[in-house]
Amino acid sequence: MQMSDQSDKDYYFLENLRIFVVSVPIVFIILFYLNIMVFNLSDKSNVGANFVYFIISGIIVYYIYNLNFVLRHTRLLQK
Repeated sequence: MQMSDQSDKDYYFLENLRIFVVSVPIVFIILFYLNIMVFNLSDKSNVGANFVYFIISGIIVYYIYNLNFVLRHTRLLQK
């Protein structure tokens, strides 16, 4: 029983890590293009804005990751 609990935890950790690693660049790219298209900034003229967008994308992904983690664990508890 102890062994299966540990393997479940490892599996969910790896799955969440994979989702996190995949979603960070996607959200960053979306926000980066929004930055260029909507606000008409080039990456050369406004490095600070891009850095802020990177931080915002990181925060958004962090919350998505936490929500996913909570949902997974509540589903585990229901079993």
